[in-house]
Amino acid sequence: MRSSFPSVTLAALLMCALAPERAQSQRDSTSSSLGIASVGALTAYLGGANVDFAEGTAIEGGLGIDLGWLRTPRIRLIGDVEYLRGRVFAVDSLRDVSKRGPFSDLSANVSLMWLAHASASRFTPYIVAGAGVHILSSRLGVQLEDFRYNANRFGLQVAAGSRIRLSSEGRTGAFFELRRALVSDVNRTSARAGAVWFFGDLVRSQPR
Repeated sequence: MRSSFPSVTLAALLMCALAPERAQSQRDSTSSSLGIASVGALTAYLGGANVDFAEGTAIEGGLGIDLGWLRTPRIRLIGDVEYLRGRVFAVDSLRDVSKRGPFSDLSANVSLMWLAHASASRFTPYIVAGAGVHILSSRLGVQLEDFRYNANRFGLQVAAGSRIRLSSEGRTGAFFELRRALVSDVNRTSARAGAVWFFGDLVRSQPR
């Protein structure tokens, strides 16, 4: 019984995300509100990542944009650009030497974010799922490793975190997040923290 609780909870959360919100106003009854005019938030963040086959902790940072909502204001379309830099250990079997060197990953991602509470809430947990394109580069001087870390890759990602409004008018805040990205040779788990600037419906719906 106890082991099935997380599965039941996740199923319930997904049902809530997809269920129609009957209490929404007539404005929210449309299928979506997307585009520049519907931007709900901008984010900037820094974080650390534990990358498969890499040494130590990689550093990552990025910028994100909330492009509006789909079906309900609690389901948001998110785009972000991220840069990650780390170090990898490689063995050159032909020369019988080992090398350490930097590698980087520049990625562009598109995700769906589900807000656990109404957008007006001061403390709002969320979950994210999405996909992106990753541009890897390295300068190790080891043919096999440079081939591996100089490529374009497709990746998937899931995350869970929370936004916290800091200003009384609800226009600025912070967020904290744990993320898992699945990218060939650079799978990683990261922790992020950053700032949020709210716009549009995410500000107008703030309680007075």
